[in-house]
Amino acid sequence: MKNFIHVLSMSKSGTARLAYALNSIGIDAHHEIVDIRPVYLKWMKNRFSSSPVSKLDVESAKILFQEELLKYLQGDGYFADISHYLATLYPIIDSIADSMNIDTRSVHLTRSFFPHRTIVYNTLTFVNNVRISDDTIHTDRDLYYPAELSWCSDIEWKDWVTMSQFERICWYWKFHQEYFLEGGRKIFHVEDFNFDNRSLEILKILYPEATDEQKEIFKRELFYIPESPYDANATYTLKTTDEEKEIYERICGSTLKKLGY
Repeated sequence: MKNFIHVLSMSKSGTARLAYALNSIGIDAHHEIVDIRPVYLKWMKNRFSSSPVSKLDVESAKILFQEELLKYLQGDGYFADISHYLATLYPIIDSIADSMNIDTRSVHLTRSFFPHRTIVYNTLTFVNNVRISDDTIHTDRDLYYPAELSWCSDIEWKDWVTMSQFERICWYWKFHQEYFLEGGRKIFHVEDFNFDNRSLEILKILYPEATDEQKEIFKRELFYIPESPYDANATYTLKTTDEEKEIYERICGSTLKKLGY
């Protein structure tokens, strides 16, 4: 059975760059290749629902997901899927690994979303391929209430619709980061990619067998060139108001500290 490398991460947190860097040193590394559809929504319903109806526990989720994961792990060596989608299933992956003695390596990869919040904004406004304007209230919750939040116990629909779009972004980010923090992995920031010692710390956890030559290649390929935060086509302005700064600190402040920001 191959060793399995994955991450706990949200979108736009360096996952594609990390997959590329791992692939460059000879690891069978991919970005979002494992099909999680058989289990994703059912699992998220279980994870964030207060209702006992139709909940999916880890053991049941393993039955749905194990075959899909194991088909990538046949043989020897290493397989990596650096995917923010797969990240949401990390308790299931941990359980499969424990029961089948699979060697897994993973880290918690993150970034402060504040300068790049258009990414999350677009995630929240393209649900069901319907564009939502920030000042429009819809009665159909599926239009802009993200599917994985539809069963949340600590934030009700009535609260969600009264939030500004920026508040939704902050809550969505915090929601996922706190979930990943429960996994207890070592935390790395995408900003760490540009520091040799930190990039090698990532490699030491994910692939400690790396040779000196592979370490040099990995450092070079992982080097992060940030995209411009100023996108002419962005729907949400990147100008920060005092009100937004207050919201950001109020909702995300405690989580940012846990993440080392």
